[in-house]
Amino acid sequence: MTDQPRIERFLEQAARMASGAGIHPVEVLQRIQAAAEASIRDGAIANAYRVQYAPADVDRIARLRDQLARGAGRMLDELANGRGLRQLGPWQFEFVEGAGLAAGTVRVSATYREPAHRPETAATGATRVITRQRGKRLVLDDGTRVPLTHTPFVIGRGVGCDLVVPDLSISRRHAEICSGAGGSLTIRDLESRNGVLLDGVRIAGETELPPGAMFALGDARFWLETDA
Repeated sequence: MTDQPRIERFLEQAARMASGAGIHPVEVLQRIQAAAEASIRDGAIANAYRVQYAPADVDRIARLRDQLARGAGRMLDELANGRGLRQLGPWQFEFVEGAGLAAGTVRVSATYREPAHRPETAATGATRVITRQRGKRLVLDDGTRVPLTHTPFVIGRGVGCDLVVPDLSISRRHAEICSGAGGSLTIRDLESRNGVLLDGVRIAGETELPPGAMFALGDARFWLETDA
């Protein structure tokens, strides 16, 4: 598989985390990878992973939990992106003690889990109102100017977005710019993994996007530019 060499990098990084006896990070990531592979169906991949470990490994898991979750998230991003797989929601990792497990062993299960709160979407067959925009642009970090020709305007890394940004810190459908009252614009988070920051503050719900505002999606920054 073309994504295999990249996944191997995460396993190598996990090996460098390990010190002392007990459960090994490489085994945890390998089990998560195997569970993810087994979960793939109809072009989608499970997004929730339950990692069970032996009671004897409680202290070791407590030290490695955050690193394992970050490493597993990056590994699954590579896997999903490399194969063009859809995910139902953000990656979720639950670490719990498992009955009957010997020290140093781990058991992983994968499930498809809906986000706790999903953005409202138009019903199948419903008409979506498109509003034409003029004199408005998004300025990217590198100075590229992208005309904001209409709203709603979806930004993400997935094919089908109005602006596709190939950055793994950005979700497939990350944010949407919409029409507000009196010709203004608003922005909302589409249940992305890393959220939307507007002038450095994470937004909750639909928020006004004034001219000149800077917003960040993951590691990427954008500025709204309008004609005077």
